[in-house]
Amino acid sequence: MLGVAEAIRIGVTVAEPLTSGGNGLVLIPEDVLTVAYYAMFTVATATVLVTYRVATLPVGLRLLATREDEVAAELNGLQTTRLKIGAFAVSALFAGLAGGIYAWQMSYIDPGTVFAGSLTVRAIAMTMLGGQGTVFVPVLGSVLLSGISEALWAKFPFLHTALSGVLITAIVLFLPGGITQILQDRGWIPRSRRL
Repeated sequence: MLGVAEAIRIGVTVAEPLTSGGNGLVLIPEDVLTVAYYAMFTVATATVLVTYRVATLPVGLRLLATREDEVAAELNGLQTTRLKIGAFAVSALFAGLAGGIYAWQMSYIDPGTVFAGSLTVRAIAMTMLGGQGTVFVPVLGSVLLSGISEALWAKFPFLHTALSGVLITAIVLFLPGGITQILQDRGWIPRSRRL
């Protein structure tokens, strides 16, 4: 994922006639903070609801089978390439909507900001903190990590990047299953596929 983000950043930087390269794109500034907030909230809610719906439909079971053993899934008649492309397209739809709202609200985007490696690492860390196997607990992980990161940035403006790195390392070492694993160990959520 990091490599893809870096490759896209370089491609966007080189495509200067289309993207203005490293200078970025300036959009018409508007005072849209409240509208952008509600639009982003709507996209986030729709993302969670669609994810939950897909996970509870038979296509979710097919995607799970593809993730666990792609060869076995193909041998059982699943069109794994089609499933993976469909999942990628749906996830790209929501990521694109969120990115469009972000660009609209900021009124300026450039490749270094939009395709920063720190954003990719942060997204992975949010997912790891939440854990896998549920839809709603990773959302909790995202909220927690965002809150902690913002608090670190506010208290330690010159050290927040290093402290965030320490936090991510601690998540990897001490919470490999994320919050989901803790909740499953305590019996608060089932260990099954159910959400």
